[in-house]
Amino acid sequence: MRSPKPEGPGRRLELDHYMEDFGRYFWDCGPEGFWKLERRQTFQEPGVESGKAFRRGNPEEALSLLEGQRGH
Repeated sequence: MRSPKPEGPGRRLELDHYMEDFGRYFWDCGPEGFWKLERRQTFQEPGVESGKAFRRGNPEEALSLLEGQRGH
């Protein structure tokens, strides 16, 4: 399942660039507010079984798999 195409300007960041950008700007909070919350984001972690189940359209399995990971 793919997200709808974003509207407006923006650029796609691969994971390394995202992490660099995140590290640089995450704590940047000014009078305008916390900019990070205003970003449109999608992230899929390759090989994560709960994410695979969700993308297959099985949210119950995804939640069950996540529940099994609690505590670690």
